[in-house]
Amino acid sequence: MRLIALNGGGKNTEAVLANEDGCVLGMSRGEAGSQITKDDTVAFEHIRNVIRNLPGFGKEKIDGVFAGISGSLENEERHEKTEKFLRDLVPEAKKIEVLNDASNSFRSVAETGDGI
Repeated sequence: MRLIALNGGGKNTEAVLANEDGCVLGMSRGEAGSQITKDDTVAFEHIRNVIRNLPGFGKEKIDGVFAGISGSLENEERHEKTEKFLRDLVPEAKKIEVLNDASNSFRSVAETGDGI
């Protein structure tokens, strides 16, 4: 099982490819993926580049995607548009979940401390 976790913020976008045990198999970083500081087209292009630059992307079957993206929950239309974008980018994923990037911050202060 392979999972992608993504943090789309106002300064940069980071993603990891991990297995079901949480072992990081690859990382990628790029320009801001925030849907607040960038319009959706620009934010999606930055996110697309980060995901495509993950080592193993396109060679490994991706089972799930979690994306915490600034502005993704601003309204229902944007949320649906973001989920569709990720579904088109990673069509084989059984589950795609999109939340605001604040959820990544909350998780990083949790007992496990593992952020995204």
